[in-house]
Amino acid sequence: MKPSAIQRKHGLQRPFYPLQIFSWFSCIYNNLIYIVFIIPEHSLPDIITLSSIYATLLFLLILLGYKVSRSDPTDPVTIAYKKEKDQGILQDYEEKSERYCSICNCPVYKTSKHCMRCNRCTIGFDHHCKWVNNCIGVKNYKEFFAFIVVVQFIHVLMTIDIAFIGTQMILNESSMISGYKKAGKEFFYFQEALIMIALVLCTLAATFITKLVFFHVYISIKGITTYQYILSTMKNVEEKNSGNLSENRLVKDEGLDKDKKVSEVKDCNVPENSLNQTMALKINVSV
Repeated sequence: MKPSAIQRKHGLQRPFYPLQIFSWFSCIYNNLIYIVFIIPEHSLPDIITLSSIYATLLFLLILLGYKVSRSDPTDPVTIAYKKEKDQGILQDYEEKSERYCSICNCPVYKTSKHCMRCNRCTIGFDHHCKWVNNCIGVKNYKEFFAFIVVVQFIHVLMTIDIAFIGTQMILNESSMISGYKKAGKEFFYFQEALIMIALVLCTLAATFITKLVFFHVYISIKGITTYQYILSTMKNVEEKNSGNLSENRLVKDEGLDKDKKVSEVKDCNVPENSLNQTMALKINVSV
């Protein structure tokens, strides 16, 4: 992959990534459906409790999502190096640096990695998240983890509630009659279609985010980054493939050696007719 033409400072810098735009529209759609159609179907005490929980999660989602997208995880050494004009200080940076990025043309920290999408070195690089259009590193990993946990909670909440209320609205006859009276039969079915679409989107999001949260819990316990996990997995696959190739080559070589030995034995065998004639001659001589 070639480096991007621009050096990205944060995830809200244009151009936006398609998955980032999709996540915005999906989030707006799901939350609107939930606020307009689902929450009002509850009793008043439930509405107050549910709205309080939902509003808190929504606030945290927007706040953390903005912080992760707007954060700049760039290696501070590269920033300082490019701003510095004094040649002595620049030489000191180069002599004391742990690594050197040939793309950025400057020294970097040992844990930094150059991201081709952002065209910059990220300190403590974990991965590039397409959903927030930003690199995740040591500077913003805690906010990122808190963000995906909040996203998980709010989508699980909406999935369960939409499934419960949506099913109740369809199967409960009194609820359907009430829906007809409020909005008319055609709009009621249109409303149900909108709710089902939101349910599918929320279910997919909840499933994906839950797997992502558990994955990051796992690598946090192991004390590795996503990038290190990927490198380790690739190395294990390569070693396994090379091991299989060596085993197949060994089996093939053993088969060739066996065929060669059998061929040599066949070449050394005396023909059966010659053996019979020799035995007959020995008998005649002895007589």
